[in-house]
Amino acid sequence: MNGEIRRAQLVQTFGVGAIVDASGETFIVKDTKLWKVDEKISCERLSRLIGNKRLRTFSSSAKSKDKGVPVDRFPRWYYCPSCNLMRFISKQEDYRNEKGACPRCENPVCKNKPEMIPMRFVAYCNNGHLAEINWHAWAHLNASKAEEGQCRDKDSLSFTSGGRAGGDFLEMRVTCKSCGCSENLSAIQRQFANPSVVDGYGNKCCGKQPWQSFDERDACNEEMKIEPRGSSSIHRALVLSALDIEQENVANVSLKLTAEEMQRIEKKCDKIIEKNEGLKQLLLERVVDFDEDLEEQFLEVADLLEIDDTDAVLTYAFDYLKGQLQQKNTSSILVDDPQLTLLDEEYQLLGRGVDVDQKHFKIFFNSLLDCKDLLLNKIFSRIGQVKRLREVRAFNGFVRGEGKTSISPDLSGSQNWVPALEAFGEGIYLELNQETISSWLSCHGSEIHSTLQSQLDAIKNLQQRVKVGIKEDPVFLLAHTMAHILIKDLTFRSGYSSSALRERIFCEPLQHRAGILIYTTDTDTEGTLGGLVDQARPDLQSLLVRNLVSLTRWCSADPVCRETLESGFQGVNQAACHCCSLVAETSCGHQNAGLNRLLLSGMGKDYDEPMGFLTYVEGLLA
Repeated sequence: MNGEIRRAQLVQTFGVGAIVDASGETFIVKDTKLWKVDEKISCERLSRLIGNKRLRTFSSSAKSKDKGVPVDRFPRWYYCPSCNLMRFISKQEDYRNEKGACPRCENPVCKNKPEMIPMRFVAYCNNGHLAEINWHAWAHLNASKAEEGQCRDKDSLSFTSGGRAGGDFLEMRVTCKSCGCSENLSAIQRQFANPSVVDGYGNKCCGKQPWQSFDERDACNEEMKIEPRGSSSIHRALVLSALDIEQENVANVSLKLTAEEMQRIEKKCDKIIEKNEGLKQLLLERVVDFDEDLEEQFLEVADLLEIDDTDAVLTYAFDYLKGQLQQKNTSSILVDDPQLTLLDEEYQLLGRGVDVDQKHFKIFFNSLLDCKDLLLNKIFSRIGQVKRLREVRAFNGFVRGEGKTSISPDLSGSQNWVPALEAFGEGIYLELNQETISSWLSCHGSEIHSTLQSQLDAIKNLQQRVKVGIKEDPVFLLAHTMAHILIKDLTFRSGYSSSALRERIFCEPLQHRAGILIYTTDTDTEGTLGGLVDQARPDLQSLLVRNLVSLTRWCSADPVCRETLESGFQGVNQAACHCCSLVAETSCGHQNAGLNRLLLSGMGKDYDEPMGFLTYVEGLLA
């Protein structure tokens, strides 16, 4: 059983619990208790959010090329494409087959002896369990005892698929040649699988992973569903991504405070906590838009120190309070959505527009204050060139189906580490103009919200089952759609493919603030070649904005795309298609959900469209 998986795939695509296709065979990756990894990765703030677990990966050195991850054959039912005979490949047969060659047909009648093909369908439940289909039970599903008799011959099954509609479930059939019982695959279309075909041991669910033993099963009674083994419902990795930034600089990036001044701020903050009983809950919910009364109390801190930069003082005070309440210096932090926490921390650094030069992160901003391009000024308040960045991605588990239960990479719970990957690269950071967004929402907010209501409801319904990290607000949808269109444009000018570019959306809806980081990374420590960061040069920024406006206004699939009110899974998108807004799944951190091109180029209520942000800006400059 030999095959190759890249280190990066072990975190995102083919992590624990995923089905891997290798040279015509299929295998499932076992949990990390059986892995042997030799290289540690350091990223303190990411480790802290997953219970202080360590991050490990396979070494990239030549000595580690022969190392691998343990897998188990899954599914074990194969069929011959020539004679249609089915065969169950036992674990004993895998042990005997030391070379790991693909199983071949052993039917004496079959002259070609071709390589057999794994069956397409498997069963899963929303609690994360996965099972083989008992095809012998399937063939006898509707047979009476008299018809079936005492048939126990599992070596006489055949799988056929033919007729004019060869891919139709009605034309797919499993037949027992021993007793003559036969059943087509139309029952796959039912909502739930029959417990008899998923070996539920008396329950509706098998209660375990394919590599686990009978004794290790859980008492799960969730009904199982049948899907093709390549379906996205079978495995969805829970990956956390963090930029390697030095946290001590996050809270004090724009203030050079002495130890005495910091002590005075902290004392003042402690008094504010004592006076406001609801402050703790407010902060724990990550609400950073203080009400007026609370903000006035924080401004007293600025008066106390005679500092004019009140925004920086407010931000520093909030960082201090949040750190105190979450006790980040003493124990690990467990939050509902750790990825949002990581993004919020990064936005505290990027959103201030101050040049940063750290070991693994370097950004400098080009001021737009003196820029003569008014269109550029109105859309973005600042553009930063990220010369250097380090991204760490950690595999924190996986889910199946609706994801009711997340499965840990280590099923035994004895391992204090998770698989991770570090990558180095470059990027472009764009901060949307806060004043323009506020003005846009002030003039057209009511019609925008009414137009988007069905889409926002669809996103809310989706996130009740599957967390995709979308903030249900027009400001987030605006930034997200803009990021996708920029990725498509930068693909043609940066020298990188669209799948090589990634996005990070930062958003504070209550403050009408949003930022976009488009970046590319490589696992080589040398990083990337600079083609992306070069596109943020001052002499190219106007071209970037004008391409954005042009690509937003027209799509090659218009008018169909523009007039589509619901698209994507359960209507989470509007006026978005592969021609204009959808990008590779690896590029989008939100599963291509929450996109609406009309938020950028809509013509207003006279055209039964919301007033687009870019259309509004052009109207201001007309």
